[in-house]
Amino acid sequence: MNLFTEKEYRIQSQHLAFRLKHLFQNDRNSFNSIVDFLPQPVYVNDRETLEYEVFADVFFSYGQEMELLYEIGIEYLPSISNPHLYQNAINKAKILNLKNDFDEVSDYLQCVSMNGKMVTYFTNKILLNETLSLNTTFFHTNKVD
Repeated sequence: MNLFTEKEYRIQSQHLAFRLKHLFQNDRNSFNSIVDFLPQPVYVNDRETLEYEVFADVFFSYGQEMELLYEIGIEYLPSISNPHLYQNAINKAKILNLKNDFDEVSDYLQCVSMNGKMVTYFTNKILLNETLSLNTTFFHTNKVD
């Protein structure tokens, strides 16, 4: 088992975001196939409305709340989120959108209710094009109890 420092972990997770971005842009069919086999959830959403275009199936294994998030949409997220971390995520997404930097990865912590427990996880956001962003999420474990 490899143990990484926090910096190494961030670099590896950002590298994955870049690789998935390039796959999305160059081979959308392969991207769609791979996303459902990755151990960490990935989603693609609209940069303005935040509506989901891709929502990996593995999200549904993280609890009823994720099913509701997918069904109801982004409007549901504040009701299951830590307010401070939620606002931080929204602010970072807005800044990334304003910069319009397609080579930057914005990373931040989030904390949401999953199976009735508050779970903290790490998210990378990278811009795909003028309308979409890719998000990779990393939990400290692959399963939320």
